[in-house]
Amino acid sequence: MLDTQPNSTSNNQSENKVKRFLANAISTEINHFERYGKGAIYDLGKGQHGWDELVTAKAGDRMAVIKPTMNIPLIFEITEVKLDEDFIIVFGKPVERVDMSYQTFVRKNNITNSKIDEHFNMRIGFNVASW
Repeated sequence: MLDTQPNSTSNNQSENKVKRFLANAISTEINHFERYGKGAIYDLGKGQHGWDELVTAKAGDRMAVIKPTMNIPLIFEITEVKLDEDFIIVFGKPVERVDMSYQTFVRKNNITNSKIDEHFNMRIGFNVASW
C-alpha cells in the first residue's frame, strides 16, 4: 500500500529548499489521471533512472513534465507524493505555463544528467533529473 510521504520539518535550509524535477512522460500508453486519479502527473518504479532523486520530492517542489509531443507545456507544484518501497506517484497542480520543447527547457535551465547528451537530447532510459 502506498503511503503519503510526510513533509520535512527540518531546520536545515537545504532540506527545505524547493527542488525542481524534469520528468519524461512521453509514453502515450499511460494516462496518470485515469490510472491514479485527479492531480496525478507522474509515476516511477524502483530501479528506474531518477529514482534516487525523485524519492526526495515533497509537497511544494516543482516538476516539469515532458509530454508525448516532446514539449513541456506546464510546470507543476507537487501537492502530494505517494511512496512505497517499489513505486512513487506524484500529484500536482499547474503553476506556470512554459510551452517549449524539452531541449530548449533543458538548455535554458542548465539541466545536466548522465542521460541527457551534449545536444540536450534524452538518451535511452532517461526518466527524471533534478536541478
